[in-house]
Amino acid sequence: MTPEQRANAVKWVEALRSGRYTQGERYLKMEQDGVVQHCAVGALLEECGLRSQPLGTDGAYRFDYDGYWWDVAQDLTGLDPYDVKLDIPVRNDKGWTFEQLADVIEKAIPPEEG
Repeated sequence: MTPEQRANAVKWVEALRSGRYTQGERYLKMEQDGVVQHCAVGALLEECGLRSQPLGTDGAYRFDYDGYWWDVAQDLTGLDPYDVKLDIPVRNDKGWTFEQLADVIEKAIPPEEG
């Protein structure tokens, strides 16, 4: 894990605990009834400055990145969101709170070297 990846992972934990994001399921970012919701990985992408735009009229958003979102998340944080110890997308969609997910992510961040 690079220092930048570690900083992004810490920023992710802080974002999930901040209350700035309304938790949603099945979409990285979705607007329903005027409320913008993010899954845990969507909050990471937003925190790291990836732009998003509506896909159409159903409320779903698409983030600007090349490839697959899980690869982007791993490139940003050095953590594989689908790693069995994390399994962030599945836990998010099974009702784990952002606070619970932040705890899981925080435990996976290695201590600073030096």
